[in-house]
Amino acid sequence: MDSSSILRPFLYGIPIFPLPKIVFFPHTTLPLHVFEERYRVLVEDALKQGLPIAMARLQENREPNFDERRPPVHQVAGAGFIKEYRRLPDGRFLLELYGAGRVRLEEELPLERPYRRFRSSLVTETLENESSAQEKVSMLKNLLLGFGVKGADVARELLNEFGPDTPLSAVADVCAGATLADADARQAFLEEVDVHRRLDSVTAHLTDLWADILEASSDLRERQELN
Repeated sequence: MDSSSILRPFLYGIPIFPLPKIVFFPHTTLPLHVFEERYRVLVEDALKQGLPIAMARLQENREPNFDERRPPVHQVAGAGFIKEYRRLPDGRFLLELYGAGRVRLEEELPLERPYRRFRSSLVTETLENESSAQEKVSMLKNLLLGFGVKGADVARELLNEFGPDTPLSAVADVCAGATLADADARQAFLEEVDVHRRLDSVTAHLTDLWADILEASSDLRERQELN
């Protein structure tokens, strides 16, 4: 069963936590420090009612005269459930969300609580020619092995997360979550429904990183030889 199906009972009104630079992927963990009052209420409700939280990225190019209480957000968001939390003495929360799926925020609902909610739908991904996708995952894992040899702890951690039954889409999401830094690139990846294109995207990104590492290593050796 698609892991995002766990979100289906909540699509009538998923709460959102909008932030300007955060893009949240399924199958990844997101640490959050929650201090604003309305989002403390959201966390309380999520804990009591088992609600998911959608991390909606705020749009940067906003129309003039937008409602400051409801700034526009990107339509596709990552949604997940509270995995761990700690309530601080002053009412703030430190928590981790675990990503369950992608949702499309269809219609904002009237405010009934301090936080915003959207009627939503699940984003349906596509995967054709699974054997070809498996080959792409093998290539991705070989790249990560190379990074691991170079001492990149994150690469080794990623490889440890992937078992024989790990969904192909999860491999792509986890790698993107750990390596894509640019918010626009992350949002584009989140909105991509084709698993092949997701795998191609993150493989290309890791290939570029690997080329940069090799070039930097070569430059370092040359300087050492000159000295």
